[in-house]
Amino acid sequence: LPPPSIQMEQHSQSFYHAAPAIQILPLVYQLKLTYTFKNGTGSKRSRHMDKTQALQSLLDGTAAEEEIDLLRQSLASGEIFIGGNVNHSILVQGSENNVQVFQLTPQTLELLGGHQFLGNLDRDLTRGEIDRGLGQLEVELPLRAPVLLRQFQEQARRLRPTLKTSSKSLSDQSRGEQIEALAQINGLCLEALDLSFNALCLGEEPPEYDSRSPFRGLESFRPEDSEFFFGREELTRKLVRRIKAHPFLAVLGASGSGKSSLVMAGLIPALHLDIKPVIFRPGTNPMEPLKTAGENALIVVDQFEELITSTREEATRKEFIARLLDATKHNKVIITMRSDFLSEVAVYRDLNQEVQNHLENVPPMNMDELRRAVVGQAGAVGLRFEADLSHQILENVAGEPGAMPLLQHALWELWNRRHGRNLRASEYRAFGGVRQAISSAAEKVFGECVRAEQEQIHDIFLRLTRLDESDERRDTRRRVAINDLIPSGQDQSSIVPLLDKLANARLIVKSVNEGKTEIEVAHEALIRHWERLGEWLKQDRDDLRLRDGLSSLTRQWESAGRRDDSLLLGGWRLKGAIAISAKYPLNDAEHRFIALSIAAERRRMFQRVGFLVSILTLLAVFLALGPGRWAYYEYQRRQILRANPPFEFGAGEIIFGTDAPDRSEEEPQLQTVHVDAFKMDVTEATNGQYRICVEAGVCDEPKDTTFYDKADLKQHPVVSVTFDQAAAYCAWLGGRLPTTYEWERAARGQKGRSWPWGESLPTPANANLLIILNSEQQEWFEPGGTFPAASFKTGATPEGIYDLLGNVWEWTTTKMGNAYIQRGGAWDAVMYHITNIRISVGNQPEQSVGFRCAY
Repeated sequence: LPPPSIQMEQHSQSFYHAAPAIQILPLVYQLKLTYTFKNGTGSKRSRHMDKTQALQSLLDGTAAEEEIDLLRQSLASGEIFIGGNVNHSILVQGSENNVQVFQLTPQTLELLGGHQFLGNLDRDLTRGEIDRGLGQLEVELPLRAPVLLRQFQEQARRLRPTLKTSSKSLSDQSRGEQIEALAQINGLCLEALDLSFNALCLGEEPPEYDSRSPFRGLESFRPEDSEFFFGREELTRKLVRRIKAHPFLAVLGASGSGKSSLVMAGLIPALHLDIKPVIFRPGTNPMEPLKTAGENALIVVDQFEELITSTREEATRKEFIARLLDATKHNKVIITMRSDFLSEVAVYRDLNQEVQNHLENVPPMNMDELRRAVVGQAGAVGLRFEADLSHQILENVAGEPGAMPLLQHALWELWNRRHGRNLRASEYRAFGGVRQAISSAAEKVFGECVRAEQEQIHDIFLRLTRLDESDERRDTRRRVAINDLIPSGQDQSSIVPLLDKLANARLIVKSVNEGKTEIEVAHEALIRHWERLGEWLKQDRDDLRLRDGLSSLTRQWESAGRRDDSLLLGGWRLKGAIAISAKYPLNDAEHRFIALSIAAERRRMFQRVGFLVSILTLLAVFLALGPGRWAYYEYQRRQILRANPPFEFGAGEIIFGTDAPDRSEEEPQLQTVHVDAFKMDVTEATNGQYRICVEAGVCDEPKDTTFYDKADLKQHPVVSVTFDQAAAYCAWLGGRLPTTYEWERAARGQKGRSWPWGESLPTPANANLLIILNSEQQEWFEPGGTFPAASFKTGATPEGIYDLLGNVWEWTTTKMGNAYIQRGGAWDAVMYHITNIRISVGNQPEQSVGFRCAY
């Protein structure tokens, strides 16, 4: 073969030389060869050389039987394809845009067995028939080969304009485009429908097609999926014998061993039950489903380890175990459990004895079982693997812990990229194979989301993961009620579309329990293999434990009817909860729990002081100032809110980020973001305001008091406060720190103005910055420190929000990596856009950093 660049040029030239010599009709025979070039002399290159030589020999009439067989195999595999009209046959070879045309005789076509690929082509197709064929193929592709739809649409867009004009009236170039587009469409039609496009145009019905997916992805097999469950036939028969011999059976295995699928899709259907089995997971309330079981029923407790990880009350665990074992007198009971939780079950003596005596360990599937599973599933719906693809997949999964969910997810991804009944190796490589399938799927969804949705995904998966308290880090999934995933102040509409997107990608599973929608990670393999989630869990582990504790106490308090004040937080635990509330989105129940804890703490302070007053009568007058001072600080807190009422911003879409050519890497690109309604303080928190919080015993003094203890700085923004200190102050006021989106909404308005006050550049009259930008030059301006809050009247926004540019950087709750975004610039900062950001670790206070609160 000549070098590819020369070959392309020759093909292009020969096409336009040959085309005029042929009477080109709406559809013509064409045989297309796809080339793959490698440097040097590799086997792949030799194979294509053989194919090309075989083709030339065929046209010369000197082809040997082996060469004809090679071309027949290439036709059958789809590497080359034929399309066209019986009387005007051509052969096309080369790349998609550069082709070479040859006359292909009916005898040559017959020799290759090409008629089986073409259907009835005894007459020329009309333009109307071609158009109808395009319409039908466009309907069939989403069902049979959605991955090919875009490629079809591109070719259809090329072809349809040429159908409006007689073929004889087209230019040589347009006729060439028509030929090429028809060839491409015929190849796609053969791939997806097992029928040539010509036959489809003439009304032939495509072969029947089963569009169901036999692969479960990360989800376990269910009883209704038994027709797709293969590979565990012998173990299924063994379990049937064991449960018939004794009413209790414990099926144990490692995570990903397929124990749940074995019981659900293997054992239960094999029992041929007359009544519907009672199937449930323990969760937080295991007693309710157990009560629904009558006599002579099959009770299946799936993922029994949830009794340890989710059921908090020890008394509930013991009662459930006692009732479950008692149920074996009149029912058959099967439990499935991760084998690494066996030691934690051992403390329950009666249950441990039953488990030890009637235990069946589920080993990982061996290669023969995996092969039977893969082949059986594909065969159930008529799918066929490309040569050696199934073997390659099995080799990739060999030795992997939890091989079955990895394999099923990879096969599900491959099914989504199916070419009709064909599963292609190229598609398998495209998503990275078995090892990358889960991570690739998660990253694809994450990458398609805007930043606000990505932050929601971050919080969703952290809440859906239960952290292991031991050093082994056996993190597991947990079910969470959908309401617990909704940030405070929002409703389900703010998160349901995103949850649907995650569910459609098989990353999470929705279920309904006692009328409530619950969400969980589809499989723990996602927790183990999604690197981004692993990094989130690693970075935030200690804080996440604190939030988990807060969530658990909130649920206990809610379950107690919100009446047990002993569950409310106080002291250092309350301060920790306030800090956590600034770092992570909390739901309404958690926010309410913290607010009532703060109120209870104030009452306790008052009661403690009042008790001392009643006992120490000799100091009655002095100690009477105790509750008076508490009342004073409460009054001062309310005065701060009254004197500086926050401005309320309505919910809506806003312009966020910038498309400026000198945009820094940290600045977000221009985009539209939805922001819920919120309120924001019109000024930054001042030293005087912060001091009241410190004296009230809620806030800690700034790390550096240089700019805090001076009387003349009382109205200046408080600085040198950490993220947690700023968050504690806002929580004391009844608010929180703003997000970066809320901050920019306040600074730029809904339509994205350039600066807080409008479009004019900053001047020393409206911003306290180190460098002021004007239309002529950069002017150095050295204020040497902060100004009192609201000093720059002309720098206020139309809503009356001051100092959003300059004075001090302001903390936000939005994270970038393990640090927080700061906004607005400071007296020592250079700001080129209002969208400039800075990131800082939360425990590093600086003299140029302050904050304002949102609500």
